[in-house]
Amino acid sequence: MKTRILFFIALLLSVNVSAEDKMKYMLKPERDWLGYSVVNSEGCPVSNSAVEKAVEGVFVRSRIEPAKNISIVIDTDDNEENIIYLGLILNCLDLDKNNPVFNLSLYFSKWIDDPDGDFHVKFGKDYGTTGIGGRKFILDAVKARTENALTDYIKVNFIDNKK
Repeated sequence: MKTRILFFIALLLSVNVSAEDKMKYMLKPERDWLGYSVVNSEGCPVSNSAVEKAVEGVFVRSRIEPAKNISIVIDTDDNEENIIYLGLILNCLDLDKNNPVFNLSLYFSKWIDDPDGDFHVKFGKDYGTTGIGGRKFILDAVKARTENALTDYIKVNFIDNKK
C-alpha cells in the first residue's frame, strides 16, 4: 500500500514539475531557425514535397528559418551537438479513393547518442491529429498543427526568454 501511495505522489510531482518547466526542452541558443523532418507513407494523396512546402510556409510566416532534415549542428571546432527538431510523420490508409484515413504525428524530438545505438526522444506533447479527408484537408491539418507547434516554440524561445 505504501508503494502505491509513493508511486502516485511521485507521479503527481512529475506532472507538476513538467507543467512548471514550460517546455524548456525547446530552448535553443540559435532560436531563429529550426530543423524539421517529414516522413510520408506511400498511400497518401499528398506528396512528400507538398507536405514539406506546407511546413516551410508555416515556418516562414512565423519568421523561423526552416532547416530541412537538420538534427545535428557541428561547430567550428568540429564538435557535434544534437539539437531539437520538429518531426512530422504522415500515415494514410486508402479506404475510399477520395477520402483516405490519415494519422498525423507532429512532435519535437532530439537524437540521443548512445554506445548501444543512437535513438531519438519525443518531447512534450504530440501536436498531431487523425482524420478522414482528401489532399486539401490533409494539407490544412499539416499547416494548422505545425502552427500549433511553432506557437509553443516561439513562446518558449522569444516571449518567455527575451534576450
